[in-house]
Amino acid sequence: LYVAIGAQKGLDLGIPGEDAPGVYDQLTFLRAVRRGQTPDLGKKVVVIGGGNSAMDAARTAKRLVGQDGNVSIVYRRTRQEMPADFEEIQAALDEGIKLIELTAPECLRVEDGRVRSNVCFRMELGEKDATGRPQPIKIEGSEFEIQVDSVISAIGQRVELDFFPEKELQADPDTLETQLPSVFAGGDAVRGASTLIKAIGDGKRVAENIRRRAARQFGVPAGQRDRDLDIATLQVKQARRVFGPKVPEIALDQRFGFDLVTQTLDDDTAQQEARRCLQCDVLCNICTTVCPNRANMAYP
Repeated sequence: LYVAIGAQKGLDLGIPGEDAPGVYDQLTFLRAVRRGQTPDLGKKVVVIGGGNSAMDAARTAKRLVGQDGNVSIVYRRTRQEMPADFEEIQAALDEGIKLIELTAPECLRVEDGRVRSNVCFRMELGEKDATGRPQPIKIEGSEFEIQVDSVISAIGQRVELDFFPEKELQADPDTLETQLPSVFAGGDAVRGASTLIKAIGDGKRVAENIRRRAARQFGVPAGQRDRDLDIATLQVKQARRVFGPKVPEIALDQRFGFDLVTQTLDDDTAQQEARRCLQCDVLCNICTTVCPNRANMAYP
């Protein structure tokens, strides 16, 4: 058994008022919309956070509040330090979402049983922290309020293992087998909220360990598939490859529903793309696609 459930719970803001009606975490909010529910957001929504989940929540909220509604993203650093993909940030701005930089929430004020304002402080950037980004520092006396009907927290995610019989999930650093025999775990389930790259690596290691164990148990060879192409030759081929056509997107003035923004290819283009073998079985390059440091080449 491989436990790879991800970090499926939103982090708390840790400020007064966050338990009030009208305050959501991004995962609960997005899950509800995905299941066909329509949360009552009102017309003034603030999303707190700067990652891709914050962009997803903000863009979804914008579709729910309509053209006459206002959605703002509050982030404690500047746009340059936001962990969200550039394309996601730009898409949110293009769709009319406001970005309030160098701002952090202090508390949420509640009136008549619902959140009504977000009390914030201005921030300034100091020395770099462990992430390599400038540390945001509170500017005393800079308090101001943002009137809201709803607040969506999108500052991160945590793991919940309420189904696990042990108090804590522990995995061997080499095999990723847990304290329960033949139960493996990887990705965010053991690392906490981390990167897709590390989760992919954990999955590969666990698959290899399970394959070897099954081979021993059933007395069959644990064969290794030979590559048809060496890495060096592949990298030359990929460096010289011709990229496919840009996938079309729907116009900005049509992005007020839940139709896909990125459209599908037509039949002729899809068939043309299918003829281009990128040797993904040898080197998939997924890591470069999602790399937060904008890597453009994978090295074995």
